[in-house]
Amino acid sequence: MYWKRATYFWAFIASTFVGYFALISSTNYATDDQFHHVEVYFLICIGFVLSLAWHFTNIGSKSWQRHWEVHVDLLEDAFTGPLYKIVHPQETYSVSKINEIVSFVFVIIWLLLGAKYLFDQNLINFSAENYSINWFVVISTCVSIFVVISMIFGHGRGRFGARPVTMYKRSVSYSSND
Repeated sequence: MYWKRATYFWAFIASTFVGYFALISSTNYATDDQFHHVEVYFLICIGFVLSLAWHFTNIGSKSWQRHWEVHVDLLEDAFTGPLYKIVHPQETYSVSKINEIVSFVFVIIWLLLGAKYLFDQNLINFSAENYSINWFVVISTCVSIFVVISMIFGHGRGRFGARPVTMYKRSVSYSSND
């Protein structure tokens, strides 16, 4: 399932990049806009959230991989012998760790594009004569921050404490046609 999850994020992030570059290369972007081309910032926020979600998913996938590797290490001698413990070569590259690094690079890219947008549109300027609030940028930023906080501290975290589990036993009967 690891590569299916990765492909899912790649597709959405690539689509967001396509939308971003289509917007900034359009003739409309070259002209001044009273709303400072907020659709570009909105796409940046989406790309950032998706890239961070992909990064956290990669970290979680690696954690579960290690979890099951420990189970195999503990059980394999009794069932198959040390097939999994004996490896060659001693060191190699980790596909999941490299994917984790790449996903983090995309998080940084979106952050840099966001900062570039804010500076290009002169939205980071608190001088009294030029001070105005672009509410769409403020709301997009707040929603992005809320989603990130939710991923880090809320619904994005697994829970491994004690919890009640209800199991049901099915009743199955077997009849022979002999």
